[in-house]
Amino acid sequence: MNESKRIINLFLRGGKMSDAYIGMISDMQRHIRARLEQDIPLPEGARVALNYPDDVDFLARALGELEGDKRVVYDHFDGIRQQLSNPETRLDIGSAIIGLIDWSLNVDRSMEDVINSWYKESDVLPPPPYYWIPIEDEWHEIFRYLSSDPHYNQQMDDLLYYLNTVENPWKDYVSK
Repeated sequence: MNESKRIINLFLRGGKMSDAYIGMISDMQRHIRARLEQDIPLPEGARVALNYPDDVDFLARALGELEGDKRVVYDHFDGIRQQLSNPETRLDIGSAIIGLIDWSLNVDRSMEDVINSWYKESDVLPPPPYYWIPIEDEWHEIFRYLSSDPHYNQQMDDLLYYLNTVENPWKDYVSK
């Protein structure tokens, strides 16, 4: 597989993971609603992820916060998809690449009022930095050159050419 195709596959996988994370946030909201409306205990995976799992006032506020967080997750990857839909320059590609590596930091920052900063795993809502490790690991393998390195520029040019002439999974992408 050529490198441009590998990069495209990394973006596609990141997009699927980002979309799946929105579903995980929705699952967390369902658990919180069940706790608030039916007094059903939160599962352990939800409890470890939340800042104050026993505070019903916090849980009520968390529902709204999590709704906003879903929008942040969607908007972040939507921006990446838009940049890839019709790239004209290395800058368009570079912005998408930076957006991909920044996903976990952006999502983590957005969720800090609701999500416990210290937990390492959860079967309900994994912490964004840990969830995104497979993307970050491959990102570092692929993008191993500094932006001042001629190899980096060639990599950007190759990807730009590939997206504009060979295959672009986002060419018909329209933001929702």
